[in-house]
Amino acid sequence: MRNNKNGIKLFRIVCGCFFILSILSYASRFASGWISLCSLIFLPVALLNLVCAGIACSFKPRKWAWLSFVGFILHVGNLHAIYQFPKGETKEAEGIPLTVVTYNTHNFYNGKNCLPEAMDYLKGLDADLFCTQEGPVPEFTPEDTIQKYFSDWKYRYMSTEAGYSSVSIFSRYPIRKVEPIYYDTIPAVTLIADIEVEGRTIRLLNNHLQTTSVNLYRDSIQHPIHETSRIEAMKQLLVSLKNNFQRRAKQADVIRNEIEKSPYPVIVCGDFNDTPASYTYHRIRGNLIDGFIEAGSGYHYTFRQLKKLWRIDYIFHSKEFKGIEYDSPDLPYSDHNMVVWKGKMKE
Repeated sequence: MRNNKNGIKLFRIVCGCFFILSILSYASRFASGWISLCSLIFLPVALLNLVCAGIACSFKPRKWAWLSFVGFILHVGNLHAIYQFPKGETKEAEGIPLTVVTYNTHNFYNGKNCLPEAMDYLKGLDADLFCTQEGPVPEFTPEDTIQKYFSDWKYRYMSTEAGYSSVSIFSRYPIRKVEPIYYDTIPAVTLIADIEVEGRTIRLLNNHLQTTSVNLYRDSIQHPIHETSRIEAMKQLLVSLKNNFQRRAKQADVIRNEIEKSPYPVIVCGDFNDTPASYTYHRIRGNLIDGFIEAGSGYHYTFRQLKKLWRIDYIFHSKEFKGIEYDSPDLPYSDHNMVVWKGKMKE
């Protein structure tokens, strides 16, 4: 009997801990800093709260079940941004067809040169706008190589500031103006481009926000010289994650300001390096439509490392567009998945 009581007491402590983590990860949408670390684990925290709620239903009193269930409910919106039940056929909107692809290409290198295979796949998508982060890098990719593989897009703009991420826009439609934003913290970049689509202007924001630094410390954690070096690398990673959350929050504020002052319909895409539970996601999205929520289905992630738990690459758009398809194919050309949005610009 005593063992049962101790077991129930321990279980209630566990429920309380998961509930607190759920509160913290939900609160991360409103702030940056140490609390933002909880946004990285919102998925397992939400699911563990649901499991605890199910187990707690067998106990009396059942108030602990309600506590855990509330912890789960807090993240329904975040879960909605990574999983969508299959949708039935939707009425296709009238308007100008448009296909947008965003891709952190990792310089088209993932253990080997993947540029030829990746571009063969991309040609099959028939993309009107192809936005890249981390490649192609102008100083390392010869002009004839760019002409060979990117000839489907007549217009292009490639960021050139030394030390920053190479962020590019390839377009079948005329690019009328581009304003690059090189943030104070390398390597983050935003390209703001006005593009003329069949006589109408849209504003495209292609972003590569501050890195998570996960890749920088991953080898030291997974393959340490000795255990103390593993612990030290983990400490450095946590501090770096916290600092980078704060940097991305400031970058998100800049992007939100650019969205709000745009006189044209807006498409915002790129590698945000933050999950749907984060301040960055909610600040940038604002009143825009998350393309995946509107037109996607199934489980959606974009970072192929770390057990495929993170969705950090996005395409948002204003109400002047209607999404029809949204996909993120798992391909071996980068450490990220590309994101493909197909829709229409409404009449």
